Amino acid sequence: MRAMIQSLSARFRPRHLAMVGICLLAAAFLYLLRYDNYGIEEGAARALLINWSIVHRIANPIAFFGVPDLRAILFIPLDLHWAGSLPAAKVFTMLFLFAAVLMMHRWSAVRDDEEVAMLASGLLLISPICLMQIDAIGSGVYLLFGFISIFFLHGRLRSSADGVPSDFFLLMLLVAFVVSLHPIGMAAPIALLIAWRRIGRHRRRRLIMAAITATATGVALLRWGWSGMEDPGAIPSVLGDIWLGPPMIHPPHLWLGYLIGLLLLAALVAIPIWRRLDLMAGMLLVAGLIGLYHPDHAWALVVAAFFYYLGIPVLIRLNSRIGGGGMAGQRGLVLLVVALVAMLCSQSGKAMSRIRTEGLKSPTDLLISVVARDAADLHRPFLAASQWPGRTMLATRRDVFPLPPADGDVERFKRNIAPLTHILFDERNPAQRPLVESLATVTGAWETVAITEGGVVLRRRSGGTEVAKKR
Repeated sequence: MRAMIQSLSARFRPRHLAMVGICLLAAAFLYLLRYDNYGIEEGAARALLINWSIVHRIANPIAFFGVPDLRAILFIPLDLHWAGSLPAAKVFTMLFLFAAVLMMHRWSAVRDDEEVAMLASGLLLISPICLMQIDAIGSGVYLLFGFISIFFLHGRLRSSADGVPSDFFLLMLLVAFVVSLHPIGMAAPIALLIAWRRIGRHRRRRLIMAAITATATGVALLRWGWSGMEDPGAIPSVLGDIWLGPPMIHPPHLWLGYLIGLLLLAALVAIPIWRRLDLMAGMLLVAGLIGLYHPDHAWALVVAAFFYYLGIPVLIRLNSRIGGGGMAGQRGLVLLVVALVAMLCSQSGKAMSRIRTEGLKSPTDLLISVVARDAADLHRPFLAASQWPGRTMLATRRDVFPLPPADGDVERFKRNIAPLTHILFDERNPAQRPLVESLATVTGAWETVAITEGGVVLRRRSGGTEVAKKR
């Protein structure tokens, strides 16, 4: 018996147990995911829709939504086999998350040690923010994957005297990819330029720096405004969602967000972290700072990675300094913090099952569901304009356009909205104030169907549907 146990222990390494854990976690994720047409990030919805329209050869208004991010290219193999399947897209995103965490585990094991890598990777995977981003097909997962891939490609280019051409072009493609996703993707070219500037001798240094600058600038100008991002929230509230899950399953706990913010500041001050910033740590730090102007859940996932991978080494050093001898003295504080975080994350994960079982929706999704009910009647004319055209088109499976421009020309505005049957937008958004003023001039032809926390739905009165029928 003893010999058999020794033989099994020799064959099964810790990485095999880690893969078993990932498979179990994947099964839990699949159970907790929602499988309706709601909760998708607007940018992901647009990337999926443009591929679906090409695969199915269906003309739709997706061309009017603006330039999509480069997830549209990444989704091509997925959409060729499972076009129209949101569950397949969520599984695809989950696999990218696991790949990113496995690569970050390797980075952390080399940078610190295996203990830090194991704790940070495990806590990140069980954090509700990961499930939230998978469920939304969020850009945060792809940002992490892009950052860690850039880190390893940078190492290959730096160690090569001339630089492998394939590595160079792949690095430029990854820089373009992360910059197209979110403003915090600009952290990659910024950190890369700083890293290459510190490299004294490399034959391709100036060429690589010029290429990084040109690529990042071109994509940023192309995607300026970064349409399709999740709406920003209050920084403490968004940080609290890292451990508590979506806001729809819990009341705002700002104290937890402030606590996470204080812990992040402590991690920066407690040790000479500035002298140990490699490229990956630098990208996470710069991304966290850039995201302060647009704090959403993609930014929260990047902050969570920074918090775990750079904060746990601080906690271990602190425990070693203040603790005594023995296991309890050297790791007691670490085990206590890990247990508390794991317990909080597991409780939040259980609460997230209510989203699927009870059909909970965010305020914006509630607004879209009102329009989806009208769109379900295929015998009625339907043509909507939405502040979230991608998400609305996914939910209704009917034609949806972006909101019409409101430039003060009332007659032109009336002509633009003449074919529409529904308009939905957030009237409290300052950017929509011109639209509200223009709609005030045509109130007789429209009726308010719903007013929710997410916005308002307007529907053309029955007497005005003849215009829509004559299209």
